[in-house]
Amino acid sequence: MREALRSALLARARRATETENSQHVTDTELQEQAAYGADEFYDVYTSAYGELPFRSVTTVTTVANQELYSLPADFYQARTVMANVSGRWHRLLPYSDADEPALLNTTGVNYGMKYQVVGVAPGGAVTAFSDQLSLLPVPVAGISVRVKYLPTTQARDAGGGDVAWPSVNGFDEFVMAHLCVYILQKREQDPSFWLGRKEQIRARVREKADARDTGAAPTVADVRFGRGASDADRWPWDSYE
Repeated sequence: MREALRSALLARARRATETENSQHVTDTELQEQAAYGADEFYDVYTSAYGELPFRSVTTVTTVANQELYSLPADFYQARTVMANVSGRWHRLLPYSDADEPALLNTTGVNYGMKYQVVGVAPGGAVTAFSDQLSLLPVPVAGISVRVKYLPTTQARDAGGGDVAWPSVNGFDEFVMAHLCVYILQKREQDPSFWLGRKEQIRARVREKADARDTGAAPTVADVRFGRGASDADRWPWDSYE
């Protein structure tokens, strides 16, 4: 895959804004802004393409009477969570706060399990960062839980103090445009051209994402009925048999 070097992006942004010989905006500032720009583009790209790109997988093994399980350091967003019960994989649904009382009051079973990604700091304090997987009802035995997730933005160490980000078909220009906007705003100049360029790239990503799925047949997943014909009998409440 093509990569974009941070040093090259900084040089291009300085040429575009005619600030090659100015340190009004320092290289250190631009290095930080390049990382922010890469993070922003990563959100644009992965939001447009849904669950298609950049997925990672981790598996945790539950412990009896334990609700919370640590997620990898590069965890960003959960895509799917599945549990293996009696040799069969079942997709888990996320639970809401409204579900929590009923799930907490359900004990002694390993079925009907739902999940939530929460932030819990050492000592039990809740944080703004999601780094724990909550499973309710609390598992009563050891089962495998497979988490497919979107990792955080990954930069590769390119040596010499430089880093590189993956780039597809010139999308690294988004980061360059982000740098140009920052430079011009700090110099109290008009950044509207480069703001518009960022919007053009966003639109291009969304357009390509729509085209990628053209002709895909509609599908329905995770809808399965059991002994009855009502919603009360629908998965997951009766599928762990």
